[in-house]
Amino acid sequence: MEPTDGDGNREAGMTTRQSLDPLLAPEAGWAVHRYRHAPVTRVAPCGEVDRDLAPSLHRCLSAAIAQRTDVLLDLSDVTLLDCAGVRTILTAHDTAALAGHTVTLLAPQPLVRYVLRVTGASTVVPVIGASVTDADSDRLAGRI
Repeated sequence: MEPTDGDGNREAGMTTRQSLDPLLAPEAGWAVHRYRHAPVTRVAPCGEVDRDLAPSLHRCLSAAIAQRTDVLLDLSDVTLLDCAGVRTILTAHDTAALAGHTVTLLAPQPLVRYVLRVTGASTVVPVIGASVTDADSDRLAGRI
């Protein structure tokens, strides 16, 4: 079977994936996929992950971890991450570690990278796809 992007379009280098129960992605535009040939579930929230949406993210991450897979949390479409979102990510990381799995953050936008850095979350949870430099931090903090 050719790997597809969920809409039947072929994706080079991707394993076949299946959507998890739509109830796991209750927010409009969120994507949750489990890759069949790799023990990885990709969770891709979008918009602002704040105190209102953190419970939805918690449910998605908990369900992914319960599937006994590693979790790739794609933050590329997250525009804001507040302390409730950070707490949700750290809780998921700890829960996954206890189950012998990992949570990895993928491609956070500059403001989200900054929040992860100043809270120390990026020293606990692996981040791939981008890193915050001191110049980015200064710029985001309004010092430049």
